[in-house]
Amino acid sequence: MRLLRPFLCAALVLAATLPAQQGAPLDAKTQQQYERLLRHRYTRDLTEVFAAMEKSAKADARATADTRFLSAFRLGDWAQVRSELASLPPELGRGIYDKMLSDLAERPKSGVRIEDVFALADAAPGELTDLELRKIGQMLSQIVSPNESFWIADRMSRGTEKL
Repeated sequence: MRLLRPFLCAALVLAATLPAQQGAPLDAKTQQQYERLLRHRYTRDLTEVFAAMEKSAKADARATADTRFLSAFRLGDWAQVRSELASLPPELGRGIYDKMLSDLAERPKSGVRIEDVFALADAAPGELTDLELRKIGQMLSQIVSPNESFWIADRMSRGTEKL
């Protein structure tokens, strides 16, 4: 984690310079669908990923907003996750994002890879907070053992949009 501190501090400075995005107001039904995501338990267990793959093969254009979002999350479609979070009202998008990070950070075997963590960091709706950066660091420490932290440093040297 000590190796990450300089990188995370630099990421905070960069994130503070980025403009915050505002989401458009949602209709009541869609708002309720997204609010259900605040109560969802986020994991990337293999059984869930496989079930999401099966469902995506039978994709229904009438799928609810929360079902589409969960499918994108489980399949690692971070561009879609980012797009949906950015389109939501700021407090709802931030709440869903914080819930995802909390759930993934508290599970030692969350099923995410290094690239997933960096893509999740870039999917943040607005600036990354100190707490969110800690959760991202916690996920990275669960994925990569301390004696292999050079992988994180190597990936950080290439940077991302927000880190």
